[in-house]
Amino acid sequence: MKKGISIVGVMVVSLILISSVAMVSAGFKDLFTFGDDSDLEGELANTDTAQASVTITQADPPEIVWVSAVEDGGSSAPGDNAVKPEFKPVSLTTTITFSFIAQSASGEGVLYIDSSGDSLTNAKLISPAGVGENLGGAGGECSFVSRGAQSEIGGADGIEYACTVEMDFWSIPDNSNGWGIEVIVEDQNQQTGTNITKTFNVEETIQGSVDVNAFDWGSIAITSVNTYSQNPVVITNEGNGALDMSVTGAEVQAADYAGSGKAIDADRFRATNVGVGCTGGNLLDDGVGPKSSGLNVVRGSDSTGDLYSCITNLNGLGLTAQIYTSRIDWIVDMA
Repeated sequence: MKKGISIVGVMVVSLILISSVAMVSAGFKDLFTFGDDSDLEGELANTDTAQASVTITQADPPEIVWVSAVEDGGSSAPGDNAVKPEFKPVSLTTTITFSFIAQSASGEGVLYIDSSGDSLTNAKLISPAGVGENLGGAGGECSFVSRGAQSEIGGADGIEYACTVEMDFWSIPDNSNGWGIEVIVEDQNQQTGTNITKTFNVEETIQGSVDVNAFDWGSIAITSVNTYSQNPVVITNEGNGALDMSVTGAEVQAADYAGSGKAIDADRFRATNVGVGCTGGNLLDDGVGPKSSGLNVVRGSDSTGDLYSCITNLNGLGLTAQIYTSRIDWIVDMA
């Protein structure tokens, strides 16, 4: 195939050469300005010269020379460069703010590229290595604050920007400065500067809520075994740490306990994460605990878990038909 293309090229060139010679021999000499001698020898007259000029400029990319400590609006102490996410706010996020200073060797003016005087800027969170996080969006917003800003490390005047980024309330806690910020600024030459040196901590938050505050068995037979309460207690994780659920129970006494002394011992009850068979978790002890239920509610945007309690049996207690209520409130712990 390459050989065929080469042959066509030779043919075309040959035709052009033949046509040119024919035109000259047919008397079109005046189309060209030759010398006066009739042998057509000479050179083209009226020739001009032109200069080609190309200017190459060197534009250095902008540099982000300083990034401030992060603030979370008051949940953590000011200036401690840490974030303490809110407990499942309506927005599901905690607002993080910080500022940065950008400089350019070409001067401040090169950083202004739109009608508002702002640069193209972007900021986003970097989760700890190896952890996949939904960070609540592609990134944050940064806006112009002032010109002539000086970074804490010195250097030429720059432009300061303030940034806002949203962090999911369930973002993984890390107290080893594992979280980071990526800041990007672009100048008029479409060159970008990036800074990923700023790191910060995210504090652990342990918080949960329950849908009901009681275990209720309704009416059961004295011969019942492995009997669950009418409904589990639904635990909602409202923090960024896992919730290990445990229970401190107490004996459940008859309405006439003062006279009869009848009660269901605490160790006839089990707190568990298993919804059938009355297995898993631990048997309770009167006022002693907490006893682990085996339920672990992981962090997440809408993470819930079911905490069950069941009665193993009522044998040998000499109970009679009446209402029984706990001696003291049971305590559900979230650790």
